[in-house]
Amino acid sequence: MSSPTKLAARRSPVQTRSRRVRRAIMDAAHDVMREPGIRAVTTSAIAERANIKIGSLYDYFSNKEAVISELYEGKLAEGARLP
Repeated sequence: MSSPTKLAARRSPVQTRSRRVRRAIMDAAHDVMREPGIRAVTTSAIAERANIKIGSLYDYFSNKEAVISELYEGKLAEGARLP
């Protein structure tokens, strides 16, 4: 099992372009998980769906588990805000 340090995002986006790339990664990961399923999630599949180079994904996340972890954390936070 990965430690929380390994699942942490590598960097937080500051510039508008960086925020867009990071959002594209998260949206792509969600789409890949929804359509073919969790077993189909790879960093390559996420990068391809986000229309970015794999290196750009690794600028923000250390591995696919880090992307999935952040995706779930975001979904849990959204649920916590529901009335």
